[in-house]
Amino acid sequence: MDKPFDDPTVKEMMAKYGIVHKPGLAAETLADIAPLLADEGIDIERPDNAPDIDAFNSALQRAIARHNFELFTPVGRQYEQSLAVLSEFVTALADHDIDAAQAVLSAVEPEPSDDHPAISHVIGAGLGRLDDWCTDRRLPTKRTVLVPTWSPSSRRVAREILRLAKEHQAFDCLNQLIIGFDGSQTFEGTALAVAAVILAVASSRNVPAADVIAQLLTKDAKAHSAETSEPAFSKTSSNRPQAPRKHPSGHPATRNMTTADRAAIRGFRAWLSGQAEIAAPTVDDEIRLFTDLIKLMGQNEASPHRPSDVEELIDGIIGAEDADQDTAFAVVNTMHDYVMFQLETSQDIVWNDVHATVDSTLELFGPNPLIDAMRASDALDPAERRATFAATKIVTTAPSILRWIGSSRKVTSTGGVLRADIAEVAAMLGISAVGVAKDPSMPLPSFALPDAAPPEVRVMTMRDLPVLWAWWQALDVAELTRLTASRVRPGPAAADWLDDPAAQTEIDDLLISAFVSELLTYGIQQNQYFCDQVFAHTINRLTEIVSPGATDETDATEQTFLAGILEASTTRTLQDLQFMGLVGTDNTGDFTVPPLLRGTVIRGMIMAADLITQLTASDLDEQEE
Repeated sequence: MDKPFDDPTVKEMMAKYGIVHKPGLAAETLADIAPLLADEGIDIERPDNAPDIDAFNSALQRAIARHNFELFTPVGRQYEQSLAVLSEFVTALADHDIDAAQAVLSAVEPEPSDDHPAISHVIGAGLGRLDDWCTDRRLPTKRTVLVPTWSPSSRRVAREILRLAKEHQAFDCLNQLIIGFDGSQTFEGTALAVAAVILAVASSRNVPAADVIAQLLTKDAKAHSAETSEPAFSKTSSNRPQAPRKHPSGHPATRNMTTADRAAIRGFRAWLSGQAEIAAPTVDDEIRLFTDLIKLMGQNEASPHRPSDVEELIDGIIGAEDADQDTAFAVVNTMHDYVMFQLETSQDIVWNDVHATVDSTLELFGPNPLIDAMRASDALDPAERRATFAATKIVTTAPSILRWIGSSRKVTSTGGVLRADIAEVAAMLGISAVGVAKDPSMPLPSFALPDAAPPEVRVMTMRDLPVLWAWWQALDVAELTRLTASRVRPGPAAADWLDDPAAQTEIDDLLISAFVSELLTYGIQQNQYFCDQVFAHTINRLTEIVSPGATDETDATEQTFLAGILEASTTRTLQDLQFMGLVGTDNTGDFTVPPLLRGTVIRGMIMAADLITQLTASDLDEQEE
């Protein structure tokens, strides 16, 4: 299927884990950098001559780095205009005027004009200033800097930018920010990070924000122009909007709620009373659950009046590992009614987006071909499943790595084996590789091709070999190994796995699923370009393989350069799965997954989607206080 994002099954999985496809974005980006790719010897007008995916990624990385540097480096008047936008934005936030702050950002367009810089200019100027500020010992940025109230997604980006800026890496990591987040979130996140620092400095010095803006956000301002010493943070002075005052009186069920919350409950009750059909058996039942949800949101400083907070509530309920399905369904169904209430009574069009999210979430509770296929596979003969697991290269090589580790072995700072050990460990999987300090092999060969054995490959780190790295990480996930900051040791499950046959099946299942997950997300973890499109394309192919008929396959559409790249990357991943014994081919040469392995592979696909969420959020959702 040449348009994987159009498939409803893939859409469902992507929506569940917050992955958003922006049609045409990849093709547009390719067109923008076509001249730079041509300098690298790649002609995107010749889809029949698409390069190997690894060679393409290498050339693309160099081309986009040049493109972004030019795009995000404002000069002259554009630089002054960018600082003016940031100054106006921070001033509005300092005055607690969210609407004015939003209007400042909304006035900035993707392309520059006589009066306004481009969005990219503001991002570049902001990141550059943040790198200077956050590494200046005279400014209180080493302490916790609170990000102002805004949309949760943009606040997460702001926290990531601040983390990078403290290492003077915000601008240098621009490519990763653009890959990991969309342009609007990076734009808003940059502005919020700038505001966070300005407001933190103002609070620390107990001076108006305007004074700090004049000092740090002018054309000639330098981070080191801060002449005053750094005072302690004031705990009584703040330029950030304060939380609403709590009300101690009222009905016990709604005590400690804001007036607005109680008004919402009254309005929602009246609306429910006029509906022919509602989520709960009675209005009182639904209001009780809704009241509990408002209390839960309040505990997390969220509000039912903010559409983004309602979306986060739904994501949190669905994503909870211990969520009861009946309870989750009741919550989503109740919030569906509440969103309908808002659509009919509120003027905020953002509720339309929340309605779409709730509708797609409700669909998750319907029939799911992937889950059905997983359950069918899991119901097969346990002895046959155990034997099939044990025959995969992932499992058969595990005893060798445990013997090699012994009591412990040294590892690199990133958790991989030492360069001198790469050859020995890779050989356990049948891969001929050697660690080198320079001149690595590019592109890497496929290890699954039936031709003559591929030549020895040269890699600088273990991470450069997707199959080897995914296997190494999977061993840690399955707790057969335990990685520390400097060593790898046998994990807590190793003894049971080696000595107790009853425990082997469950551990083998996790080991294989984790390998699938790590391999599918390898491109995302390595920040490869178009990695989200590659991931979705591969998920679509695997979905059709493990659950034939689950996707809405159509005849092939027009071949494009990007489609060729996506297909080449997906085929490479399937070949790697074949190399490890998880995928085979039928008599027509099409890829297949044995029925006894389908449930495990599907679990790996689900783990991969969940891992994406963790990768984009784990380092961003830091404690604000």
